[in-house]
Amino acid sequence: MRLAVQTEINLCKYCLAREGIRARISTSCDLCGGLLGRIGSSAGEIIEKLSEYEYETFLIGVSIPQSVLDQEDELRSRLKIKGKESVKSQITGMLTAKIAKSTGKRPDYSRPDITVLLSLSDGSVSISPRSVWISARYEKSTRGISQRDSKCQTCNGLGCAECDYRGRSGESVESIATAFFTSKFLAESCNFVWLGSEDENSLVQGSGRPFYVEVLRPKKRLSGKTPNKFRSSLSFKSKDIRISKVERLEKRITEVPQFDVRCRVYLSRNEVSQYETQLEEIKRNFTEAIINVRLSRKNRVVHRVIHSISPKQSDRNDLELLIDCEGGIPIKKLITGQDNSVEPNLSNLILGYAIDPEKPFDILDVKTRRPNPNRRVREHPENPVEELSEDA
Repeated sequence: MRLAVQTEINLCKYCLAREGIRARISTSCDLCGGLLGRIGSSAGEIIEKLSEYEYETFLIGVSIPQSVLDQEDELRSRLKIKGKESVKSQITGMLTAKIAKSTGKRPDYSRPDITVLLSLSDGSVSISPRSVWISARYEKSTRGISQRDSKCQTCNGLGCAECDYRGRSGESVESIATAFFTSKFLAESCNFVWLGSEDENSLVQGSGRPFYVEVLRPKKRLSGKTPNKFRSSLSFKSKDIRISKVERLEKRITEVPQFDVRCRVYLSRNEVSQYETQLEEIKRNFTEAIINVRLSRKNRVVHRVIHSISPKQSDRNDLELLIDCEGGIPIKKLITGQDNSVEPNLSNLILGYAIDPEKPFDILDVKTRRPNPNRRVREHPENPVEELSEDA
């Protein structure tokens, strides 16, 4: 039933019908600003912008000036109109219906591939594609490449001629992976979650180190590909880096898995040293042993497990240590005892040896795992702890 009234504002046929009012139809509208009459052209503009993107689902949002909402509330209060659809809801619904019909895509109100915001104030349209999350592994076959980007020392990350206006200096796994994934997804940038790290002069071998990528503002989603085709289309190999085992994740990661690391550390003997290396004590003290790792940035101590350390002495008296341990242990600090942030450490057991600066250690394998609450580990005699309170 429609209410026949004289209104003090001009209303278009859409707003009159929505409010249930019988009155003269105006060519201009003080409520929707005439947008409801221009829904077709607004939808056309949105559809044109969406044509640059690959997506299956979408969500339309409309930003309306508060004065319009207040005016609608005032009109409804004065005319005692209740339970009617709002002007914002009507505009959103009409746009959604037209775009769905024209594109063949479906609206999704929980996790859309792409979100569109139309501003009624200035008519602007903004497009926000949902990030694509990926898991992968990388191998590194060349020394001298860091895992993460470092800021250009000349411009402090702002961008200059020295760094080719990238804000970063040198080449890294991060910069190589960012260039690859942004080109594949036509994205703006990438964020990374690393499962551990290594020295820039370390190699990463075996099945590689796991990592996660958030691809930001992608124009392509590669959503039509099967897992095998998705994996093959996103494999990368250069003379320095190989990216493999690429998998699409359904949503952003909320918990990083625990992992174990196998690495080989290279130590060189000081020729004038008279110290004897205590190889048997290294093996005995660091078999299923708990160590304490002080996290400087978080100002707290966590417990990690070293499963085994196997020393091997070469003919020239150089020493190699094969270490199997949980992730999250700073390998160099475990060896040198630097700032006592890893305790116990090997510093007193390898006197006369130093880490080889040209090849400090190599990552042989990284395996993710699930926590085992029933696992028992041996407490180190010099530094016992009651329980393994936190895993990597």
